[in-house]
Amino acid sequence: MSINGSGTGQKRIDLLKQAAKQLVDTLALQAQQMKQISKPVQFSLVPFSASVNVGPTHDQDPWMDLNGVSPIHHEDFDWSTMSSANDPNKYAQKVGGIWYKRGAGWGDTKDQPLTRFSLYSDMTVESDRETVQPPRQYVCDVTNRDGSCNKGHWVTPSPTYVYTTSRYAS
Repeated sequence: MSINGSGTGQKRIDLLKQAAKQLVDTLALQAQQMKQISKPVQFSLVPFSASVNVGPTHDQDPWMDLNGVSPIHHEDFDWSTMSSANDPNKYAQKVGGIWYKRGAGWGDTKDQPLTRFSLYSDMTVESDRETVQPPRQYVCDVTNRDGSCNKGHWVTPSPTYVYTTSRYAS
């Protein structure tokens, strides 16, 4: 179907609405002929696309496109820009229709499929930050000939931080 609905001048969404209504009407008509069960036909609408978050409990289910084989799996990503010429330590390579992580920069996931799911697994989130206050330091302003300090002052260095990261849950 084209953007305008195969040359009919109608928008795709309007054609899809008509087709869905026709499907419901046809199935309901057939269901009226079934007398042995009380609810012969039931309908539900479940929206689904790769951008729907199915949650971390389903990210490895067999019905998911775990290797990124589907042509729409990578529709939001242009892995070709991650070439070895740009970064030989972390790049993407397409082999047999599947993109793979190449280079030592991928760590222990090197040579595994590069998918939207692997990106979620690679993401980390800053889950905690601890402030570390270094001790005060004495800074010498005037030094004696023997190297000892004649005159100085105390300074308090800026704090540093220790970050705790954890995996991002999809």
